[in-house]
Amino acid sequence: MKLINVYFRQPILWDISISLTIATCLNILQLYYLALPKSLEYYQPVLSDLISSGFVIAGFVLTLLTILVTLKENSRTGIKMTGEEPIHIFFNMQLYFDTVMHLRNAIISVVLLSITLTIYRIFNGLIASQFNAVIIAFVICIYGATLGRTLLILSNITKLQKRIE
Repeated sequence: MKLINVYFRQPILWDISISLTIATCLNILQLYYLALPKSLEYYQPVLSDLISSGFVIAGFVLTLLTILVTLKENSRTGIKMTGEEPIHIFFNMQLYFDTVMHLRNAIISVVLLSITLTIYRIFNGLIASQFNAVIIAFVICIYGATLGRTLLILSNITKLQKRIE
């Protein structure tokens, strides 16, 4: 079985596990080897940028999801299809619904993480500042994995559409 199939069974769980591993490694490195800044002033702009980036990523994924649903509707009503085109087959398979579910979950995870990061930023002065770099690394890993997963889905849909031409 391909590694990607294992990943797509529980992508959010894998994202969190991998991100926690990387963040834990960074924390260990920070405690013993790295001298990362601990001041709040250093991390506040980074946290703001990550919050903004999270909502931008969610918008990108939402746009992709909207286009995908629109394509399915158009393939049913406006475009004459013989039923043999790969994209038509895709729209009538469980894979389409799995893809929609993955994209929906990506939006939910990124928005929840951005909201959580906003709350963290508000109460940042009350939390030990040694964890700022670790939290930022965790968030960057989740965002990267979500974007990578979304782009992989998009490239596979594009491959299906190229087969039609």
